[in-house]
Amino acid sequence: MSHAIDQFSGYNFRSATPHESGIFLSQTDRNPVTSDIHDPNEKTLYDRQGISIYKRPVEFEDGAQYDVTYSKLSHTPKGLDGIASYEATAWLTRGEGIYVSRLIHLGKLGIEGSIISSPKNLFRLFTVTENGRNQNELINWQSESLDRDPRFVITTGISQGGMNQQSVIDQAINYNRTVLYADAIVPCLADGVTRDALRGLIKVPNELRAIKSIAKTSLKALWYLPRTLDTSKEGLYTHAQAIYGLTNGDTGKHYRNRPETTFGHMEQYDGDFLAQAHVWQPLNAAFPNESFQIHDNGCHIDCVGKDSHENWHGRLETVSRVLAENPNIRSIASESHLHNELRRLSVEQNSVFAKQDSVQ
Repeated sequence: MSHAIDQFSGYNFRSATPHESGIFLSQTDRNPVTSDIHDPNEKTLYDRQGISIYKRPVEFEDGAQYDVTYSKLSHTPKGLDGIASYEATAWLTRGEGIYVSRLIHLGKLGIEGSIISSPKNLFRLFTVTENGRNQNELINWQSESLDRDPRFVITTGISQGGMNQQSVIDQAINYNRTVLYADAIVPCLADGVTRDALRGLIKVPNELRAIKSIAKTSLKALWYLPRTLDTSKEGLYTHAQAIYGLTNGDTGKHYRNRPETTFGHMEQYDGDFLAQAHVWQPLNAAFPNESFQIHDNGCHIDCVGKDSHENWHGRLETVSRVLAENPNIRSIASESHLHNELRRLSVEQNSVFAKQDSVQ
């Protein structure tokens, strides 16, 4: 990682501030990427207007296998140099379609991005904890080859991606890493499959709400959806394997264990019985810099709707502007002070980041 670190030697980087983190995996339980940086099987998915998007497989020391879709920019604005967004795919999806669209939108804001798939190994169970650890290892590996800053990152995620995100943030301290901003859309089952969760899961979502969501989704976005879903035989099997890790309650444990000052936003829908906004809402109260928004009408499918995408884009646009306008902000020595300042500046530009239990 020396190349990526040397690139940012002009900053007065902090040392990590200890908090009760990484309790699921010790600091020595590392799992570096073992794949070669150059892959002859890498595919180019998009290459226009200074944004290039590629997809390739990666393998880790313990044999874990994932696909990674990532972007490279020909130019990044001052203040955003080295900053990248990392995201895991939602359940039953792959890193194409809508994820390419998200990387394009991030690229237009001056931010590179990476999308990591669900594990590809057959006959092997993975936990949210392992996926978060591996995502942190991927950040290290890609930072070296792509001249990204491994110590300051943005994390985003939809559904399963938002669940894995909590593990990434919790374990970031093991990598001397600060998550500048965390954006989660409908993460599910904070406490796993409890009796209350089962009662909610057997309810049939309001189909009128689902139809309303699809009606608002642009034709371009709908065109992306078939390429987003992973309907391959192997894909369906590995996604089925993921159910254990998503339902055992580790997501909520990691969420509770994140740095208290984590700056972020969580978006939920009150008709989404899978995500369980009523469980996340009281947990969110412990994080003063994370805004929480419940939309009054909607269900789980709304996470790929037009409104959700536009809301996400607006939040990332604000954060990217704050970073670009304050290029020295990463030199703030204290992680908590850095988070507080990022939130303060973001609230000045976008009221969605104000701490309130917003129902719309």
